Amino acid sequence: EPGHSLSVGITQILHGRIVMEEVYEWKKGRRGRGMSEGEVAGLGQLTERLLAGEPVQYLVGQADFYGLRFYVTPDVLIPRPETEELVEWALEWLGAHPEARDLLDIGTGSGCIPIAVAKKRADLRITAVDVSPGALAIAAENARRQAVTLDLRQIDILDDAARGSLARYDLILSNPPYIPNRERKLMAPTVLAHEPELALFVDDADPLLFYREILDFADERLRDGGAVLFEGNEFTIEEARELAQARGFSAELRRDLQRKPRMLLVTKP
Repeated sequence: EPGHSLSVGITQILHGRIVMEEVYEWKKGRRGRGMSEGEVAGLGQLTERLLAGEPVQYLVGQADFYGLRFYVTPDVLIPRPETEELVEWALEWLGAHPEARDLLDIGTGSGCIPIAVAKKRADLRITAVDVSPGALAIAAENARRQAVTLDLRQIDILDDAARGSLARYDLILSNPPYIPNRERKLMAPTVLAHEPELALFVDDADPLLFYREILDFADERLRDGGAVLFEGNEFTIEEARELAQARGFSAELRRDLQRKPRMLLVTKP
C-alpha cells in the first residue's frame, strides 16, 4: 500500500540518521567531514542491515528508556515506551509505602526496569533475575553504566528449587513472556526476526504460565501488604486479574500509552 510504503521509507530515513549520529558522531562535529574507506564500508554494511529490517537499536547498541540510555543486543528485548508506565506505577506504589525496601524484578532482560527504579530510589535493595546468561551480562553492564547496584542472579522462576534461593520482598516487578504463539501473526516481522523469542512467547495451551508461577512465589515470599506489578497482554490481562483474585489477592488494572489494558497491580492482604 502507498501509505505503508511511505511510512516505512520515512522510518528508514530516520533510522539512517540515527545511525549517522550515533555511530559516526554527526552530533559531535563530524558533519561535513570526510569518511575513511573503512567507515564507508562499515556504513554500507549497517545500511544493508537496516534495509533488511534489523532494529536500529541493535545496530547502534543502545535504546532510550525512562530518560536513560541502555546498552542492548539481540540477547534482550528492546525497551518499550509502554513499559515506562510500569516504572511509574512502581515508583508511585513505593512512594505510598515508605517502609518498603526489598524489590525483585523477574525476567530483567536489559535491566531497564529495576535500573530506572533504582535511579529514583537509591535506598532500595534490588534483586533482578533472568534465565538467560546473555541477558544478565547486558543488565550488569547497564547497571555499571548507570552507577546503580543490582543483585543479579541466573534463576528460572518456573523452577521451584531455583527460586527457593530468593528472599522475601515488598515489591515484585515483572514483564514476563506473555504472547501466545498463536499471536505471532500479529507481531511485526522485525520483532520476530531479531528479538529473543525466550522473552516474548508462551505456549498457546498455558498463556498465564508466568503469572500463575509468580503468584505462587508471591504467596510464599511476598510480605503482607506487598505487591506484584505485571506488564501483560491486552487480550489475557483480565484473565490474569481473575486468577489473582481467585487466590485471595486484590488486583487493579491500568492502561498503557495506547489506552490498552496492560498493567496489573496485585496486592497481598
